[in-house]
Amino acid sequence: MLQSSVYEHLKNAILAGELDFDTIYSETKVASSLSVSRTPVRDAVMRLHQERYVDILPSRGFMLHKPTMEDLRLAHQIRSAVETYCALALYAERESPAARRCIASMRDYCLSQARLADDEVGRFWQLDIAFHRQIVGYVKNETFDTLINNYMHFFTAMPVSSFITDRRKDSTIREHMAMLEAIESGTQDEVREAVQRHTDESLATILHMQRESSQKAREA
Repeated sequence: MLQSSVYEHLKNAILAGELDFDTIYSETKVASSLSVSRTPVRDAVMRLHQERYVDILPSRGFMLHKPTMEDLRLAHQIRSAVETYCALALYAERESPAARRCIASMRDYCLSQARLADDEVGRFWQLDIAFHRQIVGYVKNETFDTLINNYMHFFTAMPVSSFITDRRKDSTIREHMAMLEAIESGTQDEVREAVQRHTDESLATILHMQRESSQKAREA
């Protein structure tokens, strides 16, 4: 239970943008800050490493994992395929009580995102993840859940700073609402297009940030 608590704490800190990509973090210092022994921290870090949140540096600590182009390519393909399948399943059963509850929860996440203040970037991302997990979770497929858990954060922790701008926050909410509208009253093609548009925009955001980061590094 302690290991799970430390794991959730570190993962939430990553998703909230509280850890920096270019900083080496000491397991000993993390343990001290949380008032726990090093063992649950080491176990939590190993789990985060397996899920591609962090890279372990032997005898030094750990760093946030920077997604490679291959990571992003795989993540985009998995997101597009899994979320499209699940959204279509939700669309096919949209009049059922279970589907109605799922759609209502997704709408609540969208509305909660819209009500957040500009500085609540981490919370915005947490709601974004919850929205997508709600879609995937509807079909109750453990393999799908694992795939999304292992790759979704490439589209969350990495571009957190992009959500400081109203433009990207607003476009994300619009894309979510378009997915909901397609599921509730659209066609199968409209569901596919809405999901694809959103996953494509997520990838484009990260690629834009990577180009900006590379440009700044060259200019430094």
